[in-house]
Amino acid sequence: MRKVQLLMGRLRWGIWTLLLSVVLCTGSLVQASQLTAPGLAASDGMVVGNAVAYPFNAATALFHNPAQLSLVPNSFSTGAFNIMFHPSYENRHGIFLPDSLRGALPPDVDPEVFRALNEFSPSPDRSGYYDSTSREFPIAPNFGYRTDRFAPFAFGMGMYGSLGFAFNYGAEPEHGVPNNFFTELVAVSLAPSLSYSLASNLHIGVSLNPTYGRLKTKSPTPCGRLDLDVRGPGMFGTVGVMYQPTDRLNLGLTYKTPGKIWMFGNARVCDGIGDDATVYFNIPQNVKFGFAYRITDRLTFVVQARWSHLSVFDETRVRFEDHTFLNQPAVGRAKDRWRMGGGFTYQVSENVMLGVGFSHEPWAIKDDSLKPTLADNTDYMVAFGGQYKHGAWIFDVIGGMGHLEPRRADVRENPAFPGRYDLGMNVFGFQMTRLLGPSETEATGDPAAATSLASYRDYAESARYSIAASQSKRNPDPDLLTDPSRSDALLDTLIAKLSRNRCTLLPRSESERVFALSDKERQRWCRRWDDLRPA
Repeated sequence: MRKVQLLMGRLRWGIWTLLLSVVLCTGSLVQASQLTAPGLAASDGMVVGNAVAYPFNAATALFHNPAQLSLVPNSFSTGAFNIMFHPSYENRHGIFLPDSLRGALPPDVDPEVFRALNEFSPSPDRSGYYDSTSREFPIAPNFGYRTDRFAPFAFGMGMYGSLGFAFNYGAEPEHGVPNNFFTELVAVSLAPSLSYSLASNLHIGVSLNPTYGRLKTKSPTPCGRLDLDVRGPGMFGTVGVMYQPTDRLNLGLTYKTPGKIWMFGNARVCDGIGDDATVYFNIPQNVKFGFAYRITDRLTFVVQARWSHLSVFDETRVRFEDHTFLNQPAVGRAKDRWRMGGGFTYQVSENVMLGVGFSHEPWAIKDDSLKPTLADNTDYMVAFGGQYKHGAWIFDVIGGMGHLEPRRADVRENPAFPGRYDLGMNVFGFQMTRLLGPSETEATGDPAAATSLASYRDYAESARYSIAASQSKRNPDPDLLTDPSRSDALLDTLIAKLSRNRCTLLPRSESERVFALSDKERQRWCRRWDDLRPA
């Protein structure tokens, strides 16, 4: 009967986890306005994504540094960012279509006739101006899973958004905008990953990142409304290194390779004429490096720098099979940029941790390439969050705000879309992690079980505080041999050492939890305990 209860409990937990993942992953997958997001979830969001050297959980390890899989415990994490994104565009120069794009019209088309046919009705003195605000509420879900089933390799699998932005400005025909400006780019990546410990304090990890991308655009053009919808697969990769030179310091380095998304689809141009369209979207490579230093037993300081090769967007173009005069860059001219940031975490108690972080990145898209369907501003981001642990569960919440400096594009250098570009953004989110291991009362309801998740929480804290597992192996606690109150721990260590394949997980050999484990599972738990116990 107890075995049936055990299996039913695991089945119910698996079903709820699957349902939650499906709900999160079928929402709007768009991220914020930034071309490349700085963070992934609520856990690393509390330090604004400055986590290349700071292991939080499986999901953040897959996004920031796959080498961290060697340091986090077996677990499943899922969560979402919710973004209040309110960009605005203001043009005080009156009508800008089609006058400013006169060169894009076919030579046999008269601009005045074109304007009349397309119902442009500017004010006689052309004193009016276009002013619109886009109110978006995108959701960026994620999940991550880690297991040591393939030891000595740690395996991870996850999903996150690698690129994303969204804009939607309304139509104002009297000011030269007969149709709305709308664009939405989303690129979602999987992350099958492996990590391996070259030494007790040196870890490497690799990820292969198959990607799916979709680009939707709606905007007025010199020959009428453009409606574009393309989608397709892509690929890039990630390599990470984690080095722990002391018991208080972590150094992290990650390289994301250049990638590409091959998107194909159809478009309606010139007020309804069908056409085939292709977009080969370039995913920029980036390098992240930083450190996490444990100042005290409770306080940890993190710093990170990220360089992104954003100028590769210059090579991304939207191409039409028939209406080739509408071919254009998807993003426009951009510059490579650095994002710098840091943060603190403070362990208030055994179950509560608080964090705060900051990051800054200058604008990447140049003034002459700004347009209502894509803008980019210098940002200063501040976030704060908290973490609470309860049994096998860890819950994270995050709140943050961004100050994005407005930009003005001069009509002389950007005659097509001059004006003022302003982005407003606030974020909040949540994440929960389920540690995968036996709890004190799992299945049997027996509070006397000797093996609990406390040891795994301690192990997670050890990694989070930048203490290498090798330190405890090289420097065993001398009190373990002299303190009678810790004799049980010493006995467990000896059992694990002398009988790897037949270790006892519970003090009562008659416990039904032990008999519920298969021989293979028992051996795996024994090996795991052997790694966690002092040498």
